[in-house]
Amino acid sequence: MSLVLTILTGWAQSSSLTIAAKGPFTRAAAYTCAENSLFGQLPVITGAYFADDNFPASAGDDYTVLKPFNTMRFWGFNYDVCPPGTSQTFIITFYQRNAGDPTIPGPQFSSYTLTVIPQPISLGFGNDYQADVTFPTQITLLDGWVAITRVNPGDGCWFGWEGDIGAGGNMVSYYQGSWWPSDGQMSFCLGGGCVTTIDQNQPDGSVYMAAFYQTDLAQSFIPSAGIICGAGIGASLYTGGSETGDIIISLWDNLPNAGGNQLATGTVTASLSGSWIWVDVFWPGVTVTPGNTYYLVFTATNNGFTINGTTNNLYPNGMVFANPGYVPYPDYDYTFRTYSSHCGGPVIPINNWALILGAVLIGTFAFIYYRRIV
Repeated sequence: MSLVLTILTGWAQSSSLTIAAKGPFTRAAAYTCAENSLFGQLPVITGAYFADDNFPASAGDDYTVLKPFNTMRFWGFNYDVCPPGTSQTFIITFYQRNAGDPTIPGPQFSSYTLTVIPQPISLGFGNDYQADVTFPTQITLLDGWVAITRVNPGDGCWFGWEGDIGAGGNMVSYYQGSWWPSDGQMSFCLGGGCVTTIDQNQPDGSVYMAAFYQTDLAQSFIPSAGIICGAGIGASLYTGGSETGDIIISLWDNLPNAGGNQLATGTVTASLSGSWIWVDVFWPGVTVTPGNTYYLVFTATNNGFTINGTTNNLYPNGMVFANPGYVPYPDYDYTFRTYSSHCGGPVIPINNWALILGAVLIGTFAFIYYRRIV
């Protein structure tokens, strides 16, 4: 069943969820994301999907970001009589992925009812506007769906969320109690969140330090900041070639075999080859005590993945643990970094870089370096 019908003039028919713009209009005209955006989908604007509880209908699209966020920008218009500069209330709902049907949203994650005053941009339909909303909490759903419905106060206006109709993509409409996949892309940006800075950092990756098949891999460290919101490692594939797998980095207050408690965890899918790259994960900020020792614990779905590091004790506030039982190696450090944050500003991007000078695997292999840990 198709509920999408593009109308060139006049009101949409009762079965319609879209209306055509006078465009198309490109992003160069006025559709831009803020500088602190983590996600931006700015297609050519060819139409809009009705997303108004007076219809009633909702429109949505999927997204993927690397960090939590707390702002959203989208573009739309109010059909008929309502000027764009007046107060508008929207219900913005986030949904998890749907394991059974990836073309539509899954379980609801969170929902917010927010009132904003959209800013006119006078494109497309002639009464278009840009809406910027700030959520009261950080959105920690990094891979999911977002849907919008305007709360209609009985003013006779229908809200249309602008996008590119028939452009290819994962846009959906919610109508008559069901989600309906459609071939389109909605125009929106996600961003804000926390200012992210590197707190602890050991960037030397001159040796292959340990492979994930050795198990019980961890790095101790002492934070300077009071919040930790993520961590990264220098990872590679010592066997050469290129492979993909998930890397899981967890924050602990002690080693797992020493009564430690897991404070946070994050997972990222990595494609690795011989040269190491930074692989980072993020989580909602966790309060820690500066000066105390904490631990990053590393696991992976691909046991051939390797963590790089240094044998020169370049990081004085921690050490490597590896092999069953978390065996300590006081003079060795993995290539790692931790992130701290405070909310309310833009995310500071950290560029990945890669450099490999030599190779050694703890207790198992030796390349270039001749010593082994026994």
